[in-house]
Amino acid sequence: MMIDVSLMLVEDDTQLREMLEKILKKELHLVQSYPQAIKALEALEIFTPDILITDIKMEGQSGLEMVKEIRHIYPDMPIIIVSAFREPECFIKAIDLKVNHFLTKPVDMPKLLEMIKNISLELSLKRELQEQKILLEQYKHIVDLSNHITITDKRGIITYVNNKFCALSGYTKEQLLGKPHSIVRHPDMPQNFYKNLWETILTKKVWQGLIKNQSKNGEDFYIETTIAPILDKNDEIAEFISIKTDITNLILNKKQLQREIITDRLTGLPNRIKLQEDIKNKKDATLIIFDIKHFKEINLLFGIKLGDEALIYIADTISKLIRPINGTTLYRISADEFVIHKSGKFTQEFEDLAYTLNSFVEGHPFSYKGTSFDINFTCAIAYKGNQTQNLLEAALDALDSAKNNKHFLHFFDKSTSKQQEYEQNFEWTKKIKEALLEERIQAYYQAIYDITSKKIIKYESLVRLIAEDGTVISPYKFLKIAKRSTLYSAITRTVITQACSTFANREETVTVNVSIEDLLDTDTMNFFVTTVSKYKMQGRVVAEVLESEGVDNFEAFSKVITQLKENGISIAIDDFGSGYSNFAYLINLEIDILKIDGSLIKHINTDMNAKIIVQSIVMFARELGMQTVAEFVSDKEIFETLKTIGVDLLQGYYISMPLPQPLEPNSIIEI
Repeated sequence: MMIDVSLMLVEDDTQLREMLEKILKKELHLVQSYPQAIKALEALEIFTPDILITDIKMEGQSGLEMVKEIRHIYPDMPIIIVSAFREPECFIKAIDLKVNHFLTKPVDMPKLLEMIKNISLELSLKRELQEQKILLEQYKHIVDLSNHITITDKRGIITYVNNKFCALSGYTKEQLLGKPHSIVRHPDMPQNFYKNLWETILTKKVWQGLIKNQSKNGEDFYIETTIAPILDKNDEIAEFISIKTDITNLILNKKQLQREIITDRLTGLPNRIKLQEDIKNKKDATLIIFDIKHFKEINLLFGIKLGDEALIYIADTISKLIRPINGTTLYRISADEFVIHKSGKFTQEFEDLAYTLNSFVEGHPFSYKGTSFDINFTCAIAYKGNQTQNLLEAALDALDSAKNNKHFLHFFDKSTSKQQEYEQNFEWTKKIKEALLEERIQAYYQAIYDITSKKIIKYESLVRLIAEDGTVISPYKFLKIAKRSTLYSAITRTVITQACSTFANREETVTVNVSIEDLLDTDTMNFFVTTVSKYKMQGRVVAEVLESEGVDNFEAFSKVITQLKENGISIAIDDFGSGYSNFAYLINLEIDILKIDGSLIKHINTDMNAKIIVQSIVMFARELGMQTVAEFVSDKEIFETLKTIGVDLLQGYYISMPLPQPLEPNSIIEI
């Protein structure tokens, strides 16, 4: 490979000059040779070499005299002296002229070429530094245009403010300069918050966080802020620079999303997520759950619209009946299940309520636009005193018992329920262990369609357990139990190995579902990284983590992301929008892909709120440079809506169902 430099050779020995020129032209991008210094100086008017090679003694003007003239024009040009002349005075003069490369005659060509290569590398680095300097100036300009910047002295008095922060705060530069930064402080912010902030930056550390401020006209605005101390030559704090990003819209959208996510859209009641939050730390509480019998049949016979009206009727009826009971809250936790929660032990009161509701509904049959039908319930009551069981799980367990025994009402029986659970867990643990030993844990692959290229470019690997009779068993049946045992990491490793080996000789990317526990486990993490490297899958593997599994633990997850990315593994957050989606932590984490929760996608064409949430997530992801994936794309209508919204990738049965092997490369899917 030729050295990318241009060189000027000045040598009055014709034989040596021609020999050097012939050799150097084979190695260098451009070589020009001259027999005299005066000829070389004239050529400099039209030819500027990267490197000069010259002898010292030449007829007419000497090499050092020529170098002296060149230094006036090109003070930093690399110069190599090649000479048989060895007097110390000449070397001292050459050094004074900043000549720091010397070779004696006869010329050692390997040494000369090595010297030129080193100079070429230095020149390349200098060019790169110059380019970086130019880029840095542009970046500085862009940062000033795109961020809100203030500079304060050590007391917090504003000494500089850019136009963007003035526009955000509503103050002019004249109103801000010379004033304490607390001029925009919001009264909601606790004093201790700023105490901790100052303690951090006064110890010469960088502080980062979210601050709520107040503009001149009293409006709230939220800024993601980085405050860094600027040190003087004595390593003392000279001032503080604060770079801020306005995330007001994100915060407001997040609050709206949180309200939407914990509220049932049909009835306006709090939903299952809100119930679980409300009972999470309760040590003394009672639940009653009402399940509408044969609700699926009601929808099939009378249509979803009528079914929805029936649900609204039940919600209104129960709300009226519990109004006299202080401290009760009604929830809709699934399509046909309602729950009432109250602190304390109210098993008798809730039993009375169950029969009251049943009697009321029998006496007031549901009717809508000339259609009426009877509504019947199955009920269950669970009480939690000092026990550690999950109250909702206990109520659902009791509900299953009521259904199985065809009872109207059933109370949770802890001993019976736990015994059944232990037996089931034991049986499933045995099945999982046998499946692992007999290689019946298998990865299935569901295609992911890229809207832009109109191709299948990715697959998600989904674990399945193949029963002895060949039945394919969904992970919902066994994965939760596996997580409670030592078998879970073995399942994860099996899927990782199958996914990497399957796609090693293909072009598509493959997604592997992993838990936070997987990623924080050193052995599993090392296995993941090693397997990806073994099959040369760097850049084509995505680690997909459920949002609900603790990705908001910023410090731990941030370290995990760094390690994965260093090893060519991308990061996706699954089911985004299913819980308290934390937009703030995503701003600080290098997430590559957001997979939008399927419950939103399913209703995107029937529920305007779901569509708005999806649009917000897509807009948010696009701003942060993340890709978006929509799961549960089940029909053409949903497909077209998602295309319009701007989702990047689509996944679901409309594209392809999960398969034991990926589709043939470049196979055509009619969409």
